[in-house]
Amino acid sequence: MKINYLLFGLILLISVSQSIAWDYPVTPKSDGSCRVPPSEIRASLQIPPDTLRAMSTEELIDVCLRHPYFGAIYFFDNVVFSLNGMIEGFNGLTELMNRDDAFGLLYKKFKLLGPENVKSDWGIRERGLFLFKENFVKMLMALFIRNNIFQARLRCST
Repeated sequence: MKINYLLFGLILLISVSQSIAWDYPVTPKSDGSCRVPPSEIRASLQIPPDTLRAMSTEELIDVCLRHPYFGAIYFFDNVVFSLNGMIEGFNGLTELMNRDDAFGLLYKKFKLLGPENVKSDWGIRERGLFLFKENFVKMLMALFIRNNIFQARLRCST
């Protein structure tokens, strides 16, 4: 019986220690952000391919929600246009949109980001960022649905 608990604990420890800890090398708050030319910022925010492949979908969602410039989707009048541009320009979102389990995990994240989960002691910045992430997840889920409907229509028309 003790061996079973030891094995379970060892497996749990191994699975927890295999999570990928990755963060963006350049953010608007980092000291190096002023020294990176604007033309190189996009390249500096890409996730290394080996790290990207090793990430679980949940980790990838969290990394995408921490993208330093994910607010750029509101730079244009058309949010779908902006979101598609962000997906094309960021390998993390491109990978996320191609993962089979992403929609279900985005929905799980969406349920955690509901307004009922906003803490009363949060300041305006924390509340705004929390609700902004909720909207970002909703937009990604809507894009999944739209793309799947479009692909289903293509299959039916051929």
